[in-house]
Amino acid sequence: MSALDAAWSVSRHNRSIAEAHLYFEPKTIDTRTYTALTLRMEW
Repeated sequence: MSALDAAWSVSRHNRSIAEAHLYFEPKTIDTRTYTALTLRMEW
């Protein structure tokens, strides 16, 4: 029971300080421009 409580508490704490951003970003490869889906995680 204690391990479940610890896992739940850590998960809740990390969720409050972590951020995820999903966005489209232009990328250039060999003089061609592509649109890339980018995921950025910050904590």
